[in-house]
Amino acid sequence: MKVQMEMVFTFEITTVPEHKELRYYWAHLEGSLAISVDNILFFEESDICLIELANDMHNWLLSDKLNTQPDFIYKTVDYYPEPILIFEYINYDFYKIESIWQKTELTHFVPKNSIITAFETFLKNLEKELAQTLTIDLNELLRDLNQVGDT
Repeated sequence: MKVQMEMVFTFEITTVPEHKELRYYWAHLEGSLAISVDNILFFEESDICLIELANDMHNWLLSDKLNTQPDFIYKTVDYYPEPILIFEYINYDFYKIESIWQKTELTHFVPKNSIITAFETFLKNLEKELAQTLTIDLNELLRDLNQVGDT
C-alpha cells in the first residue's frame, strides 16, 4: 500500500566560503534548514552544513537503489557524535523521524516514498541554487567529496 505524506525540506544559503576549494565548500557552506511533514514544522535550524547534508542524502538514495533499507543518520563534524537527524527504518515502507532539535514529535511514521521525494527535491533545489547564485556544480562537488572519502 502506497501512502503519501508531504515532507518538505526548505533552505536558505546564509554562509558562503571565500575559497572555492572542496574542503571549504564541504565544511563551510551553511544555511538555514526547515523540515515540514504534512504542513507541520518538524525541524528548523540555522547554520546547517548544506553540502554535508546533501552528501548524506545522495549516498542514502544510492543505497536505497540497492535495496539495503538503511537508516538515514545525519551527523555533522560540528556536533559529533550526536546525530542531528535520524530516519529510523521501521518496516518495509516506513521510517520513524527524530532530531535532537525537533520542534514537534511526529505521531506517525513517514513512508519511504515521501522521504525519497523530499530528498530528491532538496537536492534538485540546492543544485539549482548553487548553479545560479554561485556557479557551483553540486553533482561535481558531491562526486569529488565522495572520492576524497574513498581514499
